[in-house]
Amino acid sequence: MVSPDISDAELAEMHSAGVRGVRFNFVKRLVNPVPPEVLKSVAERIAKLGWHIIIYFEAPDLPEYYDFFASLNTVVVVDHMGRPDCSKPIDGEEFELFLKLLRENDNCWTKVTCPERLSLQGPPSYDDFVPFAARVVDVCMTTEVDYDPFVIGAQSSGVCASRMAASRCKRIAVVEELSLIHISEPTRLLSIS
Repeated sequence: MVSPDISDAELAEMHSAGVRGVRFNFVKRLVNPVPPEVLKSVAERIAKLGWHIIIYFEAPDLPEYYDFFASLNTVVVVDHMGRPDCSKPIDGEEFELFLKLLRENDNCWTKVTCPERLSLQGPPSYDDFVPFAARVVDVCMTTEVDYDPFVIGAQSSGVCASRMAASRCKRIAVVEELSLIHISEPTRLLSIS
């Protein structure tokens, strides 16, 4: 746990132990979020260590936090595509603001994950989730980095997102638990059963 009053010595100890990121949870139904102005000092301190920040929020709350997220000066990874409401239009205000965060901030990545949490239609195809995931992949594609700038969890539901991404990307990075799996031929993922 990284609280706002954590000492530099504690951060250094965590760094020596291999920690390289923190997660800021802004999902109001789960926690009482710490105000961004309090987290700003933590963000500045961990940026000096080269750590990343995972941000977890729900789409309706992004306008409240947008400026804070855009101000972070380290790699920012958005959990679950900012939890879009898959019953809303893909070109709606909420999702467009999320895409703007990705487009205008090179340090912002996103996890294309958790169709089982976001989809109202559910398995096996997650038909309402796939257009949102596809749009994220299209926005994130770039030729200026080695890997397209997003992270995909490869557990069971992540396979669905991985297949979709593989059909659109040149190269992707898949994170599975603690290891990074580089995939230079992502079309191979299409054959996963």
